[in-house]
Amino acid sequence: MIQQRLFLLAQAKPLTTDAAVAAAQPLLVKSLARELAALPAILAEYDQQIAALFAVRADYKVWDSFLGAGTALAPRFAAARGTQRERFASGDAMASFRETLIKAIFPLLGFCGWVSVFND
Repeated sequence: MIQQRLFLLAQAKPLTTDAAVAAAQPLLVKSLARELAALPAILAEYDQQIAALFAVRADYKVWDSFLGAGTALAPRFAAARGTQRERFASGDAMASFRETLIKAIFPLLGFCGWVSVFND
C-alpha cells in the first residue's frame, strides 16, 4: 500500500505552478504544526476544568459510580442529564435514560458493534 501511494505521488501533477502559491505552502504547514503542537496542553486545561466543575456537582458520586464511565464519560453523562432532577420520576427512568445515552454516545466515540448495558 505504501509503495502504491509513493507511485501515485510520483505521478501526481501540481494544481498550480505559481511560485507565490508554492512558496506560501511551507509557511502554512509550519503554522498548522505549531497549532497542533499546542493542542495537548490546551486539551489538558479543558480536562482539568471539566474535572473541577464535575467534582463539585451534587450528583457527582452518582455519575462517577457508573461502571466504566471514567473521567471521560461521567462528566458527559452529567452534562447530558442536566441539573433538572425532576426530569426523572424514578430510578428506572434514570436507568433508561442512561442506557439510551450510552447507546448514543459510544458510536460517536468510535465504539462499534453491539452495546450491552448492565444495571448496576
